[in-house]
Amino acid sequence: MKNQLLLYFLFISVVSFSQQRQNILSGTILFQNEVITDVHIINKNTNQGANSNDSGIFEIPVSINDTLFISHINLQKKELIITPVNF
Repeated sequence: MKNQLLLYFLFISVVSFSQQRQNILSGTILFQNEVITDVHIINKNTNQGANSNDSGIFEIPVSINDTLFISHINLQKKELIITPVNF
């Protein structure tokens, strides 16, 4: 079951973006339109982390080209590179 599951990310607003500045990326983590709680999100470039709350919502500081490592005990692990499209 673990290998068949994929995480779907719905990223919501960020104030602004720039190469030198970190911004707060916030979003909701969903799987098959269901909220996923207790997902761990780690920015591999800064070693800062966050967890999704009971509503699947998270916030984490990011910059363009940072790599987010996303994991949950029952789901497949993912890495996501932050691009201007994410903002």
